[in-house]
Amino acid sequence: VQSIAPWLIGEDPLRTGVLWQMVYARLRDHGQKGVVIQGLSGIDIALWDIKGKHFGVPAHQLLGGAARKEVAAYATGLYRRKSGDPLKYLPEEAAGYAAEGFRAVKLKVGFGIAEDAAVTRAVREAIGPDVALMVDANHAYDAVAAIRLGRMIERYDIGWFEE
Repeated sequence: VQSIAPWLIGEDPLRTGVLWQMVYARLRDHGQKGVVIQGLSGIDIALWDIKGKHFGVPAHQLLGGAARKEVAAYATGLYRRKSGDPLKYLPEEAAGYAAEGFRAVKLKVGFGIAEDAAVTRAVREAIGPDVALMVDANHAYDAVAAIRLGRMIERYDIGWFEE
């Protein structure tokens, strides 16, 4: 396993672009996507944070300024529990988020197509048509199964189907 730390120790952390290019070039043979780029992203975020602290400004200002004044938040959670009926506790939890003012919720799926479709329906019924609903399978399905589930839950106005 290659250690990136020796490449960065002693370097000027304000040279964010140069350091990103250097690390990327050295890691190119290890892949240009996935965990390699995820690791490089973590380093890049840390360098921009250092730079922002150095200049006493938020990192977004260094990157050209805020693109918007507000960001719509969504509630995520809706995880499966070790006990209880997900057809009961997940809609209740989702309705609670809607009652708190969230205008969108994200539901974890990936527990079997039929069960996921039933839970998605129950959550949609609990939050009503005016709260956005997204689902996240966390790599539980291959493309064929994901398409099957997507077709089954399409009628529930899914904002996005993640992973």
